[in-house]
Amino acid sequence: MSARLLMVERSPGSAWAVMTATRPLASLRFGDRTLADRIMGWSGMTCEGVLTRGALEGFHEEGSLRGVSAPPDAGPNGTLFWNSRAAPQTGTPCPALGSRPTLIEIEGRVAGLWLPPGRPLPQAPGALPDGRAAAERPELGAADGEVPLESCAGVWLDAPWKLIELNPRVLAADLDAFRGLGESRRPTHHRFEGLPGVHVERGHPIWIEEDVDIGPGVVLDTREGAIRLDQGVRVLGPARLVGPLHVAWDSWILGGHVGSSSIGPVCKVHGEVSDSVMLGWSNKAHDGHLGHALLGRWVNLGAGTSNSDLRNDYGTVRLMVEGERVDTGITKLGSMIGDHVKTGIGTLLNTGAIIGAGSQIASGGFAPAAVPPLTWITPGGSSPYRFDRFVNVMRAAMARRYVVPSESTIEIFRRLHAEVHGGGSA
Repeated sequence: MSARLLMVERSPGSAWAVMTATRPLASLRFGDRTLADRIMGWSGMTCEGVLTRGALEGFHEEGSLRGVSAPPDAGPNGTLFWNSRAAPQTGTPCPALGSRPTLIEIEGRVAGLWLPPGRPLPQAPGALPDGRAAAERPELGAADGEVPLESCAGVWLDAPWKLIELNPRVLAADLDAFRGLGESRRPTHHRFEGLPGVHVERGHPIWIEEDVDIGPGVVLDTREGAIRLDQGVRVLGPARLVGPLHVAWDSWILGGHVGSSSIGPVCKVHGEVSDSVMLGWSNKAHDGHLGHALLGRWVNLGAGTSNSDLRNDYGTVRLMVEGERVDTGITKLGSMIGDHVKTGIGTLLNTGAIIGAGSQIASGGFAPAAVPPLTWITPGGSSPYRFDRFVNVMRAAMARRYVVPSESTIEIFRRLHAEVHGGGSA
């Protein structure tokens, strides 16, 4: 048996609430995989779950992670505790981890803690990796003396806009390192050599699985990065796909211009999509612009929904986080949209818009720059989304993909509704 990996995100930070109100940060896509998959591949360890705060206790989602409690010790093969906000650089090796507790730092901050087999969990506050400065690391025990500190190249994702900003660069590195082989070194993809009616502008590879369907009238542009299309992907013309681009299994590109993005599984995409991340099971099946955006699962964007990703004065994007205005320091930032959000036709999203999980925007025109979770937005204003109605819509939407929401998912949204709107609007 291999050593155990546990992701740590008891305090992911308030800026992440648009996503982490309903799911672990480790389940988000970054580059060509989720953050948890990235750490598993880097460390060679199996992830057994996420140590979350109380609001996500019991989280379970098919094909994703489980919320778990802290174990009493490192187990028979040792455990690596890893902060979900820390992402090692593609191609960087994992440090050798042996018989002594070891801390791992990225950019001068503690990202990981290795505990060898049988070692009890430290009780000191902050002993599990919380992103503090490496110089302030706590003592794990008197018998250990000074715990070794290993360094690793990588980045910290302290806010969703950091993930959006860095994703194209990380995705390009992931695709350049991809060789069409699985963990067993058996082929999973082959290089696309062309089809009648499909135009290829070459520069980087195009990797596709055997059952990918690319229709006539499609342009594949790899001058700036590779393109990877996984099992069951369909691309209908006219469409232009621009690398770096990863489209995960069973997603359909229905036309338009899609580039420099990470598209998760079972998505439908149309229109103009650039520099964006879609976690999966979401629809943007109509015209409209989605740029420098982050979408959760089960999002449905109505026809003509578009977001702005550049201020008209070309300044850095500022937004509200828990009542405080935060300067992101970047000039290109679209929308951040939580799980199970739906927008009506003609919805316009401001630069840096934050749309909380479970909300419905049915107003047309410009939506508010910040929408609380489980909120209805209409031309008459905003109101809490009745929770029973929300669950009925959730079940109906997921049934269209033959998925049933878990009781833990419903309970997480129930707690979120009570937190945001109180005990009313049941």
